[in-house]
Amino acid sequence: MVADCVTRRREWLTIRVHKWSSTPNTFMASQALPEIYKKWLHRTAKRSAVVSFIRRRPSPLTMAASQQVGADLILDIAEHCDRATLSTLMQTSKAIKELISGKERSIAMAKLKMFPLPPLGEVLSSEDEGRCRIVGQYSFATIQEMDLRERRMVSILDNSGFLLTDDAKKLGLPGYSLIKLKAGLKRALYIADRFSDLETQPEVLHIQGQTDWQLFSLQSGSDSIGGVIDGNDLDKIEAFGDEVQAQHFAITVQRKLQFEMIRGLETIDIAWLLTLGEGAMKGCTRYYGRMFESDPAGTHYKVVAFKEELLRKGSFMLWAFLRGGGSLATFARASIRQTGEEIMGFEIGQHHNCGLSSMLHKEMRQRVLKELQRKDPLFVDGCDDNDQNEKEELLPARVMQEAHRIIGMQIGCQGWCGYGRIVYPPLE
Repeated sequence: MVADCVTRRREWLTIRVHKWSSTPNTFMASQALPEIYKKWLHRTAKRSAVVSFIRRRPSPLTMAASQQVGADLILDIAEHCDRATLSTLMQTSKAIKELISGKERSIAMAKLKMFPLPPLGEVLSSEDEGRCRIVGQYSFATIQEMDLRERRMVSILDNSGFLLTDDAKKLGLPGYSLIKLKAGLKRALYIADRFSDLETQPEVLHIQGQTDWQLFSLQSGSDSIGGVIDGNDLDKIEAFGDEVQAQHFAITVQRKLQFEMIRGLETIDIAWLLTLGEGAMKGCTRYYGRMFESDPAGTHYKVVAFKEELLRKGSFMLWAFLRGGGSLATFARASIRQTGEEIMGFEIGQHHNCGLSSMLHKEMRQRVLKELQRKDPLFVDGCDDNDQNEKEELLPARVMQEAHRIIGMQIGCQGWCGYGRIVYPPLE
């Protein structure tokens, strides 16, 4: 009975307060609430706040679950955000930094999957010409390097007249075909980066370690330059020869790994690499246009050397040649000059190690020949014919024509004939 009376009184007070406070623009609405109503409202509000707090207060199990959900959410964000956001997230608090750092490997693995072609192992740095090895395939440093390469590729492909990918009309391509061409050239750059990163393979690092030790031996010990050559100097000269031989052996091992990778590529990827090299030669020819007048032979070797360096060093070389300044530009010019001399030596028989460009063309030629013989079992390659008067049927131009046909089908433009048919605008 008493409880019912209290309940009814509380309801009556609530109705009265509601009427009092909701009366619009009246004299009663402008008056202060009676004291009895104020006390009741204070007690009710206080009791409601306590009850509400008790109801909202989570149990220890709920709190632990909430913390786990928060950690999972942070890690999920870390796996899918860009590098700048990840850096900002790690600076939020010490706990978040420790949480993300503890999951560095799994986060890096998730992020690497977002790139068109993730690295197959450790990578080389592209910050400067030193190109140091980044230790750890699944690390934030590797993600930073891959992000740098991606941004450089996009910058060159979207804002560069070098490959003419900033103007569909100059390439004679419709808009949708240009988008596919850019994607294919980017893929080729990623593959070239893989060629370059093979320098971090254990077999190459082992040879380089021996080379570094021999070089240290040369730099230490007596210094009799300009003086009489003694026994120590003869030992150093012999060590220098061993060091040069070790460097050559390291390059040979790396080139062997690159050749094996080329043999394992899909035919479409070989066609894209040939297209990238063709476009690079076309752009470089225009870049060195005036030099052809004074030194046509030497300039030709520079153009061929740039294509070879692009295949060997990937997007780093393209960036150094087009956008590099200071020591980076000096490094690019020196590399092109050195590789040009190497190509000249190969042509006259001094070197027996052909470059990646020759290997790509050779591999493409074998695949084209195999396809022709599949379609026509009676087809005979002129190069294999003992009759020297027989005209060669599978000329280099025929091989590139087949590569152009494959690329044309890939980008949806049957009339694509490669960069060789494109007339570049004259230099200003």
